[in-house]
Amino acid sequence: IPPNKTIMGLSFGFLETQANTEIVADLSIATVVTIGSGASGSSGGIQNIGINRSSGTVPSGSIGLLINGLRYVSVENVQLYNHETAIKCSSSLGTKLTHVLTTKITKTHLWFADNVQADCFNVICGRDGGGDVECDQYIRVSGSDCDTLRFTNCQFNLSGADAIDAARAIFIDTYTSANGILAFTDCHFERVGVGSSDGAGDNCIIYQASTTEFARMSFNQCTFGTDVSSVFFDSGVPSAFLKEFVLVNSPFVVPSLTLTGATYIAVTGNHFNDDVIIDDCKGTYVGNTHKGDLTLQGTMVGLTCAANEIDGTFTDNSDGSKSVYGNVDSTAATQQTMPSRFEKTALRVIVPDIANATYSTSITLPAADGTTHVIVATDGVAFAINAPTNPTTGQIIHIRIANTSGGALGAITWNA
Repeated sequence: IPPNKTIMGLSFGFLETQANTEIVADLSIATVVTIGSGASGSSGGIQNIGINRSSGTVPSGSIGLLINGLRYVSVENVQLYNHETAIKCSSSLGTKLTHVLTTKITKTHLWFADNVQADCFNVICGRDGGGDVECDQYIRVSGSDCDTLRFTNCQFNLSGADAIDAARAIFIDTYTSANGILAFTDCHFERVGVGSSDGAGDNCIIYQASTTEFARMSFNQCTFGTDVSSVFFDSGVPSAFLKEFVLVNSPFVVPSLTLTGATYIAVTGNHFNDDVIIDDCKGTYVGNTHKGDLTLQGTMVGLTCAANEIDGTFTDNSDGSKSVYGNVDSTAATQQTMPSRFEKTALRVIVPDIANATYSTSITLPAADGTTHVIVATDGVAFAINAPTNPTTGQIIHIRIANTSGGALGAITWNA
């Protein structure tokens, strides 16, 4: 498709045989459709078309749709079937994939390579119902400067009926960029790494190869099926790899999670069905539930870990700057460790202003009853004022003594 041109068909179908408009390439064709010639600055698109390949063994290196060096390309209502890579987007900014279906893909469903910005809406990778094939990954990111890749309301799910899997969901391959952003909102992942064992990087949501730096990775209100791999990151998150990790309101059915290094994290309102380890991190880890263990270790650089429920064991072996409180594990013990920078800070407690004490020869004042305690002496007998009960750190109370005996006040003995 030449630059600044869009090819449009009538419609595409959920199955490769249902498309009203389709392109069917011979197995010998390496790339079925190419938009652009590599020259930057032009736009283009394709809509309402099936891009398919004849039945048979999928050739190595084959691509269904190549987007090459354009800006603001629109791919809408497109189905791709029987390729090694369904879509490869290379050196293209402002690409939009909307209502795209990829099935029977043997290696990579979506490949973003070198200087790509893309938004994906309602993209479905995998048929979820039979007749699909195993692949290496749903998403591959490679090269450099893929600044922003965003996925909204997308589904990554091969055929559960045939018990086939993607070896991993996302492959970050030989990628370098200090500005890379990978964001998922309202997305669903299934059939990841359960039965696959093809080599390094299998059985995980994210595998990073030679990546040196990635700015931000976020999962907001995403879901993970019961047949998702046992770990989130293949080998934790090296501090040189990820600057920021956000996980909000995303129930994890299976994956364990290890976050390592001076990473900023914002992990809130999730459910983990396996162990979680936070190591040398900063940020917030609040309001999560766990069927496994939660472990803090290393030196924290400003971490708040609070109000988490752990069916297993909560262990805090970390030091550094942290605020850890309100975490309840299977021992039913609530952890209330406060951060070192707050240890000497007075805690201000709101209590009633005036409290009337009962006069006797031995008076003990409940500190929580008031800020000013009034003692009315009705005779001249000596009496003792004992240490107050239940005070809070830094609390100040005042004691006011009134003599209504008509004579001299009795001698007072104060607690030392």
